[in-house]
Amino acid sequence: MQFFAFDSLAQADKLETIGFSHEQAKILIEVITMAFITSYQNLATKDDLLITKNDLHHEIDALRSETHNALAELRAEFKKDIAELRAEFKKDIAELRDETKQEIAELRLEIQKLRADFEKNNSALIIKLSAVTVTANGLFLSLFKVFA
Repeated sequence: MQFFAFDSLAQADKLETIGFSHEQAKILIEVITMAFITSYQNLATKDDLLITKNDLHHEIDALRSETHNALAELRAEFKKDIAELRAEFKKDIAELRDETKQEIAELRLEIQKLRADFEKNNSALIIKLSAVTVTANGLFLSLFKVFA
């Protein structure tokens, strides 16, 4: 570490010429010198700054690496979660598909029963309508014979 050049004797002489006693000038110069030395010792050198810069680069690289690893872990977790959700959705869709097929089959059976009931009722109505027609024809012929 380099020190600054400070001619304390010349500065003490200047203080004495403006009215300070030799003892006052000596003490003041000692205080000022100590203040300068203390301040100077706390100053960072180029080497100190370079070391700090390198330390910061290492810390930044470490943080970058940690962040990269954390993101990779998150991606892996998200991929796993997405795969699990996809499997659940496929299972749910398959179940819904099976339920829908079963309901369609049940509806087809119900439609077939309704058709059979309709055809049965339709046949019964045709028979009744035929009977009514025969009866009406018979009445009409009877009335025709009576009034003719």
